[in-house]
Amino acid sequence: MGDLTVFPHLSETQAGKLESELAVRLAESDEVNRSPALVWLRNDRLNGGAQLQGIVLGSPDLVDEIARHHLPSLFPDILAHRAVRHLLPDSLDATRPLNTGANHPPRGWRPVPAIGLAAEWARAMYDGSFGTDPRESTAADRDHRALAALAQANDLYRTLFGERYSSVSCLSSPDPWAPWFRGLFNTTWAAYAGHSRTLWMLTLTDMD
Repeated sequence: MGDLTVFPHLSETQAGKLESELAVRLAESDEVNRSPALVWLRNDRLNGGAQLQGIVLGSPDLVDEIARHHLPSLFPDILAHRAVRHLLPDSLDATRPLNTGANHPPRGWRPVPAIGLAAEWARAMYDGSFGTDPRESTAADRDHRALAALAQANDLYRTLFGERYSSVSCLSSPDPWAPWFRGLFNTTWAAYAGHSRTLWMLTLTDMD
């Protein structure tokens, strides 16, 4: 692919192997894009948005080794690689991030335990957006909303990863890393499933 400088976190040998053998394609996403959890997130953010993208990373085995142990350093490099950018919408071009200014320095990527990923999605669903405030509803309604959010978030996790947790590596970041993030509140969850070599990204943006 001729883009070795995109992998500055790897050794020259690792970068060369990854560069020469990496193959990417979009994951089948019709089912996940119709998932109740994703519909919920989109409907709650009428002034923002929510989307889910899946990328299958082909050989080499090096991808699994690095993703399992060094996903925070590998993921930004994968996003910036032109083969991956070609698969994603132009609005998710990681080489054209928003200028957030000196008052909003990037906070980077933090690891998320796979067992806690669906819980973070459920929290985002429960909290809603500027137009929805669960605190204004009754206690019974809040309980119903919480249970529905947990159930739908867990269903989405099972759709993507089955009952697997040990082979799933996860990250989260509030940084607006592409032009699509034009809201005041942004989140990206990235999860790499070693058993399927698939990288899933759930992105949210929200504005008043």
